Amino acid sequence: MCQRRTLAVEFFGKNEIYCGLININFEEMIEYQSDRSVPVRRKLINHAFPNTWDMDNNNGSKRIPLTSTSKEYFQVLKQFDDANMKGKYTQIITIERIQNERWFLQYSAHRDEFKQRFNDNSYERSLFHGCRDVTVNSIINENFNRAYAGVNGRL
Repeated sequence: MCQRRTLAVEFFGKNEIYCGLININFEEMIEYQSDRSVPVRRKLINHAFPNTWDMDNNNGSKRIPLTSTSKEYFQVLKQFDDANMKGKYTQIITIERIQNERWFLQYSAHRDEFKQRFNDNSYERSLFHGCRDVTVNSIINENFNRAYAGVNGRL
């Protein structure tokens, strides 16, 4: 026997003002809010992770140090130097691949939407971020925090 599943969510607007209660019926794919209803669209996110990723069913985040002889290490180093960084550093201590499945799936969904909307791939860029080791895990798990801007150099 199939049970009917309904999810009810209270939501608040700016300044903690109560906005309402929403009921979502996932069998009928309809959202009910007070006296109106609208169809619910669910978008299946089925993105393949990069083939360089170490997928061991962790379903979380990882820091993978790249060996200084690997092809991936040299690709990242070239991108870094091409981003006008050549000659602005004295030593590279380590290059790590950050794997966070949740952030990657969100990124992939947004990337695909932008590709479709603008029909252009040239907007995608690489981000290089230097920071103290103690800050890395916070960034990986909680995303970037503007409070860290400029801590280890200029913004």
